[in-house]
Amino acid sequence: MSVIGDADLYYFAEGSHRHAYGFLGAHIDGDRVHFAVWAPNAYKVYVIGDFNDWIDDATELHPVDSSGIFAGGAPAKLGDRYKYLIIDRVGARHLKADPFALSCELPPGNASIVTALDYQWHDGPWMSARGSGNPIERDWYAIHLASRQLPQVAAAFRLFLTEAAQEQILRQLGHVGGPPGGSPKRRARRREPR
Repeated sequence: MSVIGDADLYYFAEGSHRHAYGFLGAHIDGDRVHFAVWAPNAYKVYVIGDFNDWIDDATELHPVDSSGIFAGGAPAKLGDRYKYLIIDRVGARHLKADPFALSCELPPGNASIVTALDYQWHDGPWMSARGSGNPIERDWYAIHLASRQLPQVAAAFRLFLTEAAQEQILRQLGHVGGPPGGSPKRRARRREPR
């Protein structure tokens, strides 16, 4: 079963845990699934789904210290739909989807689906090559140059980069003389009628 450690609880309470998805949500462990949800104002929390015929009180999750996290296991399997039944301190019942679910039903359904996070990426050559080469060619998407035609974005673009850097980027993209219409310093001044 996925175990929520003391360090997880500390950083989660602090608000700086960068990998809360590693212990919250549904995690397959053999023939069981470990469920965990943060419900700080809950009195009781149950996980209901295909694996327990959607019976309200069949699978209770238990509080983990005073963290507001409720966790527990269930005999669910890959592809089972589920939701959390959260009962608050006044007895109101709330049926909620898992905010850390890796998959969910298409509308009009809204249940979460037990999913494994075991996809094998096949982008090794691209990942190893992405650190090399010209950063302007590599990071061309970082500044959407077409949006520079909007007055506010154009002003931010000019403030963000020096004129030399702007011209270098635009030269790389084929605008040898600078942006369309020229830079503000190169624009011909309108002559006022005398």
